[in-house]
Amino acid sequence: MKIQIEALHTVNQWYFSAAPELRIYALSDFHTDNGELVLRGTVGTDEPHLKIQCTLDGATLEIPSFEIDSTPLNPPARYTAIFVVGSRWVPFLSNFTVPSEPSSTTWDAIKIYQRIGRMRYINPPQAELQQMVAGMIANALTFLRFGSETQVGMVALDEDPLDPAFPTALSANSSRIARDSGTATMVNGAVTVLSAQVTPASKIKTFSLDDGVVGPLRAPLSEVVEGVSFVVRSSENLDSGVIGWEL
Repeated sequence: MKIQIEALHTVNQWYFSAAPELRIYALSDFHTDNGELVLRGTVGTDEPHLKIQCTLDGATLEIPSFEIDSTPLNPPARYTAIFVVGSRWVPFLSNFTVPSEPSSTTWDAIKIYQRIGRMRYINPPQAELQQMVAGMIANALTFLRFGSETQVGMVALDEDPLDPAFPTALSANSSRIARDSGTATMVNGAVTVLSAQVTPASKIKTFSLDDGVVGPLRAPLSEVVEGVSFVVRSSENLDSGVIGWEL
């Protein structure tokens, strides 16, 4: 069935200089309600399930409203969404599902739905109630975490940390914030990435964007050519697929 995702207006926190395209990839094959077969897509390619052209107005980014397929199955259809602008590829939301009801939803609701866990499969007709309860809990916890200039509080993270036992928040002027990013296609466990901003002191973050890349990734500093390129390697010599990187 088709589910309407409402338009999202958000701050251009990714510092896009031009309006990006949102590409949504199916992470496995599935059939729509009308019997159409949707094939698994390779994240980072030019053949996603959906292409959504965003708009950029000053510091505000808009993802327009659009329809997406939802399958009330166990497991349901899953997607990954990335922004693409020029040669830059930026992850937006990974490995998410779209609830089969109500008939319209929001990106915030999808993120909440993503965090409900396996309880979302218990009784699909109660999905809306489950989302509402999960949202109330999340909002309550967020309020308790807030800190201000006059009140000590914890920091709320906008995404799940890589290590939940030791989450780390960066200040806006941190040297660890990505200054350059993109994707590259790995073949047989290695890929050379071109970047004019790379230096031997760069902190290079790498991550898989493809089911074909399963091994831990590393970017040896010994293989950095300052202002030119660096090499990303996988521990699995046969890994082939799209990887993401940030400096």
